[in-house]
Amino acid sequence: MTTTAPAARETFLDRIGIPHPLRWGFLGVLVFMTGNGVESNFLSPHMTHALGEDKFAIVAQIIAMYSLAVLIASYLSGALADLWGPRRVMTLGMILWIVFEGAFLFSLSVESVPLLFVSYFLRGFGFPFFAFAFLVWINQIVPKKRNGTAVGWFYVMFTGGLPTLGSLFAVFAIPAFGGGAGGETNTMVASAALVLVGWAIAHFGVREPHGKRRLAPATDSAARVLTSGIVLTARNPKVLMGFLIRLINTAPEFGMFIVLPAVMADQLGWGQSRWLIMTVVIFAGNIAFNAVFGAIGDRMGWGRTVRWFGIVGSSIGLLLWWYVPHWCRPAATGASSSRRSREPSSASCSPASSRWGRSCRRSRRSRRARRWPCTRPRPAGRPSSAAGWSP
Repeated sequence: MTTTAPAARETFLDRIGIPHPLRWGFLGVLVFMTGNGVESNFLSPHMTHALGEDKFAIVAQIIAMYSLAVLIASYLSGALADLWGPRRVMTLGMILWIVFEGAFLFSLSVESVPLLFVSYFLRGFGFPFFAFAFLVWINQIVPKKRNGTAVGWFYVMFTGGLPTLGSLFAVFAIPAFGGGAGGETNTMVASAALVLVGWAIAHFGVREPHGKRRLAPATDSAARVLTSGIVLTARNPKVLMGFLIRLINTAPEFGMFIVLPAVMADQLGWGQSRWLIMTVVIFAGNIAFNAVFGAIGDRMGWGRTVRWFGIVGSSIGLLLWWYVPHWCRPAATGASSSRRSREPSSASCSPASSRWGRSCRRSRRSRRARRWPCTRPRPAGRPSSAAGWSP
């Protein structure tokens, strides 16, 4: 790659790390990943509701197979981009996403577990083909000194959509479509429109010529290109170590998307909207730091950045993500909130408890419970508040 004359024509976007010729591609990734991320934080309970409460283990297996497809497609996206050019792979990703999203929603409507496994697995090839083929495109044209920053901006757009803006879209779309399971289904249908818009922005907005070209040397066979990453991993232990670190470090985060929606929204009483907003807030912070850590990695080294911020920082953050909502129950407000937060019996009487009746009766017999009454489900006609009601 040559970088001689273009230095005089640098734009503001170039200086901050976004290659100007690919600017619309970054926006396309943001919109596409927003569509992809719409379902991420309500799909698990939605599928459990559709298939039956006793099918949660099957739901987890379906999502695990989807994750396996994402893993395979993430590798193939780079190899295929080298063979066919990033633009074609991005289009293939869009087609796979749209076709098998439709098949997945049909399978869910007829409650066919085998079809759900197949359709959702194949849909898992969609977003990696689109997003990571574009990442190959970025690495092909960006100057080396700004590579880390450009990759950081890519992940700003990637995480900005999945799950941040996707969850924010769901917050408003689900009630707009009537709420409940029907509202969730229609929201997933609407997410397909976002995917199409994101693809169109990138496809028609980016004219950079490398996108249509074969990037691998002409002398390399297709088999060699497809297996080059595997060979490199086998020959270079550090590459294998980086792959395993990334795999292990990311797995708990996305595993939480299976477990947390039911735990936070239902068992702890936060509700679906507050759970989705919680996700938006957490990953909005992730967006801000994605660009920052791209620049930090260019300066202090990627090894140290990954070790201290990516591994140690993520471990602490993931633990806080689990424990803070347990400590800060949404069961009380005002002065009584601080009292209840210190009162074990009030936690046992939260809406999350299936035995709130017995617990509340026991608690009312205590002097402590008379000062801090239990929280229980609101009867019909009783005024509501964010904290529920107290007898």
